[in-house]
Amino acid sequence: MKNSRFWILMVAMTAVMCLVAMALIPIFVEPGTVAEVRQDGTLLHTLPLGEPTQLTIDAPNGGKNSIVVHSGRICVAYADCPDQVCVDQGWVDAAGTPIVCLPHGLVIEIKGGDQNVDATAG
Repeated sequence: MKNSRFWILMVAMTAVMCLVAMALIPIFVEPGTVAEVRQDGTLLHTLPLGEPTQLTIDAPNGGKNSIVVHSGRICVAYADCPDQVCVDQGWVDAAGTPIVCLPHGLVIEIKGGDQNVDATAG
C-alpha cells in the first residue's frame, strides 16, 4: 500500500511540474520578427511578421500552400496536401517552432526574438 502511494505522489508531482513549465514558456519566449519561407531548401520569401500578408506558394509537384501573416503571427491557411499537418499546426509566432509541409517541401521558420530558449522542447 505504501509503495503505490509513493508512485501516485511521484506521478502527480511530475504532472504539476510539467504544467508549471508549460505555463512559464510564454513568459520567457519572445515572439519572432520575421518568417523565412523555404521550399526544398531555397529561400523564397522573408516576411515581416508586423505586416499583414497573404501569399500562395506553388509546389513543383503541382501543390499549393496559402500563407497568412497577421498580428505578428503566421500560419498555413490552406494546403492541398493529403495530411494537412501544416494547416493543423495553426498560428505560430515563436522562434524555434517551424511550420513544415513535407509533401510540398515547404518550411516556414520564425527568426528574431530570443532564440536561446527552446520552446518546442518545453
